[in-house]
Amino acid sequence: MGYGRSEPGWLSTIIKTGRWYLFSSLATKALALLTLTMLTHSLSPAEFGALNTLTTLTQALPIVLSLYMDSALARLYHEYRHDRRQLAVLYSTAFWFVLAWGGGVLVAFSLLVARLAADIASVPLAHLWIATVPALLLQLAQLGLVFLRQSFESWTVTKIDVWGALIGTAGTYVLVMLWDEGVLGRLWAMALSSACVFAYVIWHFARARLLVFRFDQNKLKECLVYSLPLLPNLVAGWVVSASDRLIIAKYVNLEAVGVYSLAATIASLLYVVQDAVTQVTGVKTQVGMSTDRVRTLHMISELTTVMWAVMLFVNYCAVAYSVQVVQLFTGKGYEGAASLIGACGFVYVVSPQNRILQDIISFHRRTLIISSGAVIMGACSLTLNFLLIPHLGYTVAPYVLIISLLAQTAWLYGWVNRYEKLTLQWSRAILAFGVFSVFIFADQAQPQSGMVMKFLFTAAYALITYAMLRKSLETLKKSGSLQY
Repeated sequence: MGYGRSEPGWLSTIIKTGRWYLFSSLATKALALLTLTMLTHSLSPAEFGALNTLTTLTQALPIVLSLYMDSALARLYHEYRHDRRQLAVLYSTAFWFVLAWGGGVLVAFSLLVARLAADIASVPLAHLWIATVPALLLQLAQLGLVFLRQSFESWTVTKIDVWGALIGTAGTYVLVMLWDEGVLGRLWAMALSSACVFAYVIWHFARARLLVFRFDQNKLKECLVYSLPLLPNLVAGWVVSASDRLIIAKYVNLEAVGVYSLAATIASLLYVVQDAVTQVTGVKTQVGMSTDRVRTLHMISELTTVMWAVMLFVNYCAVAYSVQVVQLFTGKGYEGAASLIGACGFVYVVSPQNRILQDIISFHRRTLIISSGAVIMGACSLTLNFLLIPHLGYTVAPYVLIISLLAQTAWLYGWVNRYEKLTLQWSRAILAFGVFSVFIFADQAQPQSGMVMKFLFTAAYALITYAMLRKSLETLKKSGSLQY
């Protein structure tokens, strides 16, 4: 593992380290798309909706299983990065705490609320168990993955992510496609994948002597002081991701949940691009803010412009080819998802800006501000979903999410400017959005246009995007070195 090295410029680091995250995201998303194809051809929209409803409910468990210790580990890593022994104590303390606390939470869950949760989700209790027990293993593995990302060990993270996704996809093929086990088969495949990822992470850290039998109460306190104020952030995030599907299930039907979930899943392919970049720039921000704050803020300003324009282009591609993607990868009954992919994809245009702002606030350890923003987003999403979905239907859900995310982003931007002088390039951002709007209008005005015309439009948009970003890319390329 790498410690105490000089760090190159922003663009160089994004390319060298981010390429593995990009490969990982592309590979895992490709496998997810293959899995999606198997599920939509084997499950009815109602069954697919039930699976997503169950998954949504179980996503609440990590909030209480780990108390967001992975976020504390990501931040405190940079406090101890020059001392390998202290890093081992920090990681081990977090690991043993989550193992003990999370195990106790699962026991309490089984005794107190498992049957109630199964009734709420309208699924068999056995299905809920298979979905929830692996959650602890994933949280323990997540601690290791966060640690590896901070030390730029992107190749190791890529191996773990890809092999985990491959095992899940292979298990789904056998259990769902060959053995026709339906929803239960998919849950078992996910459990197998979680167990394998956990086993590899434990082996890797034990071999590197970073997982040791040490427990430091002071470091635990330091972790909890950082992570506990962030819990509302996780709760609000879960509300945002869960409220639309649960309200659609209540006021519309599970078939609508299935169609909407499919659109959201396909749109999440856009996350590949933003994640490959922001995983790297998050670390660069933490290091840069402590060594050369003025230059780092300038790089962040350029980065926000680049990410905005690039994600707008990628979202245009999602809109332009949405019908073809749905026809190619899904079974009958899911055609309505194509019209929602663009709106669902726009979430990933806004979210990188949100994430960059959170990185700055995280550097100042103002976690309550991040949590407050998440609460604003969650409250906005829950309120609007309850008001609009019963009257306008499930197609309004992605637009509610966009509005909620914009409200959170505005909140974070206001607070960032109380601590730092971050100057955003508004004129270039507006220009990029204007170009995006023109190309979207041109595409929608010719719904029957052939693939050749779509390719020509895409190529033209790509060239225009590059021309708009050339100056920013040169600036990021010449950003110089920071000591790390």
